[in-house]
Amino acid sequence: METNQIAASETQMNQPGNFREKIRQLNSLLVVAFGFIMPMWVAPTNILAGLILLLWLIQGDYRADFEKVRNNKLVWAVSAFVTLNFVGFLWTSDVDNGWQVAGRESLLMLIPLFMMVLRDEHVNAAIGSFMASMMLSAILSIMLYLGINTAFFVYDCPQDFAPFMSHISYTPYLVIAAYISLYTLLLDQSASWQKKTLSAIIATAMAVVIFISNGRAGQVMFFMMIGLIIFQYYNKQLLRALILAVVSIPLIIFIAYKSSDRFSDRITDVIEDVNGYSHNSKSAGATGQRIIMARNAIEIIRKHPIIGVGTGDFKSEFAEVAKRNTPGYTDAFHPHNMYLLELAQFGIIGLASILWILYSQIRLATSSSEPLPKYFGLALPVLFAVIMFSDSYLLGHFTTVLFIYFSAILYHDHA
Repeated sequence: METNQIAASETQMNQPGNFREKIRQLNSLLVVAFGFIMPMWVAPTNILAGLILLLWLIQGDYRADFEKVRNNKLVWAVSAFVTLNFVGFLWTSDVDNGWQVAGRESLLMLIPLFMMVLRDEHVNAAIGSFMASMMLSAILSIMLYLGINTAFFVYDCPQDFAPFMSHISYTPYLVIAAYISLYTLLLDQSASWQKKTLSAIIATAMAVVIFISNGRAGQVMFFMMIGLIIFQYYNKQLLRALILAVVSIPLIIFIAYKSSDRFSDRITDVIEDVNGYSHNSKSAGATGQRIIMARNAIEIIRKHPIIGVGTGDFKSEFAEVAKRNTPGYTDAFHPHNMYLLELAQFGIIGLASILWILYSQIRLATSSSEPLPKYFGLALPVLFAVIMFSDSYLLGHFTTVLFIYFSAILYHDHA
């Protein structure tokens, strides 16, 4: 009798349906693991994404998976944006550079893949794995600030106190982690007091690291996040929310300015850079260089307003314009502004394509009855919409996968 039961159990385990189920379970857990490693390394993240794709192909339940995303507004918007980057080869002249751009933007197709793979029961674990990774990063940042050698974990700019990535990418990660903590503390009615207490500690740690690092765009993003979560907390009490935001944000800026030499120095640098700006790009600081790139990019856009210069041609077109306008600064892969990049490459069509992505996210968030996608789903596009004025955040690896990961988590239930 016992032998028959064992044989029956082995037969059940060997059935194709059970094999596919185990693959789906494993693949969903790999998405959870993706959240832990994505703030750390590029190559392992890409390898894991490739493994997730491979396992999805092996499990083979394509029709059911496509049903999950075929009516998703965000998936259509992302697909159109990625497609545009390949259609843009029809009028580009720099094909090699075009492949670099298109390859980077193709990562956005991980959004529908992760939507199909990630299971509802693993959503909290996916967020938790990201938060655990960010706590590790924050601890390493504080160690760097205190002069403690972290050896292998230090990025090539240790003076920025940013492990694993540059400060330009690091501070947006910190802001998203801070938002998740404040959401749990203020907006998640189901969270226990222990969880809320831990969230308050994490939010404080993230805020401290934000202001000891050099990421000014992320610091602006942080102030926007504070204002947004105040309005979300008070919901329909708009006057109270407005008064609190007007008082609290300048107060936080004042405290940060007085308590953080790095933050005050960066503010002073911006003011001096703007006041002392000239076309002499060799002496321009970071802000001045962004002004130079924006002016040259706008000239490219004026010449090609409808369909732009094509995928990857921004670099060569920028060099031509800069030779006349700013001969000391002629090399730029992108204009440090996502909107100007899309306008330059694809004209008004490019701008419309990226705005469609943000609009789709906002629509999905505002139509949701679940608190996480309702609140966080609104915060994600609003915060990215702000920082994309200062850099091409959907072109760089780290911030692109950050956008991908939480887009898949927040909007997958709307498929």
